[in-house]
Amino acid sequence: MNIYLAQDIRIKHSLNTCKQTYKEYESMLIPHKGDFINDSAFRDAQEVEMVVLDLERNACHVHLKAVELANHDKKAIEDYIDLYKLHGWKSYPDC
Repeated sequence: MNIYLAQDIRIKHSLNTCKQTYKEYESMLIPHKGDFINDSAFRDAQEVEMVVLDLERNACHVHLKAVELANHDKKAIEDYIDLYKLHGWKSYPDC
């Protein structure tokens, strides 16, 4: 099954400053809400907030708890995403 991990990177207390990152995996293991997922990009395992199965496409969309940055500079988000990209993640435009 195709697993699509997604995680928002946002500035704390700002609804308008956000980017979504994602990474694709192939696995027969399906995560559940409340599970924790580890990846080389993470300092600590990240909690699964929502799982959506798309059986027609043999896909599982896994939404991880958002990363909230205390820094109020938009560049902090880009720097964080650049780190994720070093570990095979990609990003969408602003949330």
